[in-house]
Amino acid sequence: MPVLYSVNVDAPLTPSLPSVAPPALPVFARSWWFRFKSWFNGWRVTPTDIVQLSVFGPAQISPGESVRVQVFAHLPETFDSVYTLSRAFHNDSILLATGYVDRPVERGANLSLQLKVTNAGVAHSLLTLAWLGQSQPRAFDVHVPWESPAGQSPVTLSVGVSGVAGGELRFPVHILPRRG
Repeated sequence: MPVLYSVNVDAPLTPSLPSVAPPALPVFARSWWFRFKSWFNGWRVTPTDIVQLSVFGPAQISPGESVRVQVFAHLPETFDSVYTLSRAFHNDSILLATGYVDRPVERGANLSLQLKVTNAGVAHSLLTLAWLGQSQPRAFDVHVPWESPAGQSPVTLSVGVSGVAGGELRFPVHILPRRG
């Protein structure tokens, strides 16, 4: 399964700046064949879109704490609006990772999002949404048990498009040492 692009995987976790630059478009979206096919198939009843996934959450998690991780499915040109919207939902959230689905997504297709966090539990690890060409947030509730070790913990967000694998987005989350 191809891996989506991620942002700041090895960088220390610090709050994001207000002007975060999104990654470059995927290779298929920059090819002349995709642009020609999109232009030629413009008369199709169901248009296709390049879908970007952006993950927002806290920079650090304490053991015994539950946090909310927001995943936005959106068009690449709406990245700045999604960033502002995520800060409105949770003022302490930062951009953890962003990437693209590895194929164009038809409007009306079902996107399945599955979040896996090492050394933590996710309340509902599989969420679905119908892609309609607009930004759509989904929230995962992550609980870090008291016994979790401190340090970087890998997280994987898998995406499926109408039941077919659409890529993975991998990024770390920092678990603080236990207190007390």
